[in-house]
Amino acid sequence: MITVRYFGMVAEKLNKQEEKLDFTEVQLPVALIDFFKNRYSSLEKMSFVTAVNHTISNELNSLDGIEEIVLLPPFAGG
Repeated sequence: MITVRYFGMVAEKLNKQEEKLDFTEVQLPVALIDFFKNRYSSLEKMSFVTAVNHTISNELNSLDGIEEIVLLPPFAGG
């Protein structure tokens, strides 16, 4: 099981900040943005980035050592 964390507008759309997902049945590599947009229709038109173990990445290539996936809304400010 991998911990998936949601922040900002993503968390608001999903009404949750965290969940555990089992990726063992997912065909790898998987494009994470597409995976989550397909899983949650409320994210279809939303822009966000994904991070795997604290590194921005749109693709999950392996489950080895993966502890966390994070969905982050667009950043603003300067």
